[in-house]
Amino acid sequence: MDIPEYWRFDPTGRFYRNVRLAGDTLVNGRYKPIPISQYGEENLWGHSPVLDLDLWWENGQLRFWDPVNRYYLATYDEVLAYTREIEAARAEAETRIRQLEAELRRRPNA
Repeated sequence: MDIPEYWRFDPTGRFYRNVRLAGDTLVNGRYKPIPISQYGEENLWGHSPVLDLDLWWENGQLRFWDPVNRYYLATYDEVLAYTREIEAARAEAETRIRQLEAELRRRPNA
C-alpha cells in the first residue's frame, strides 16, 4: 500500500513486540524500523521524518514534540481544557456586557 511511515503505540508494552513505542518507514519498498531512543528508565522517543515531529512516550503519556519550534503539541485533554476556559471567559464577558447595557439603559440621556 506504500504507506510511507507508520507507528505503533502500546501503553502497556505487551501487545506490539513488547514495546511501548515503535515506528517503521518505507525505504526502497521495504519497511525499516525507525530508531527509538530511551531517556531515563521509562521515557522513549523517535523521530517521524514524514511528520517532522518527535513522538515521545513520557511519564505515561504519548506526546508529539515539534523539534523546529521546540514545543509539545497540545493533547486532546489540553485542548479540551483550554476550550472550556475560553467558553467560561466568553460567558463571563457576555454576562458583564448585559449588565453594562442594562446599567446604560437605566441612566438618563443614555
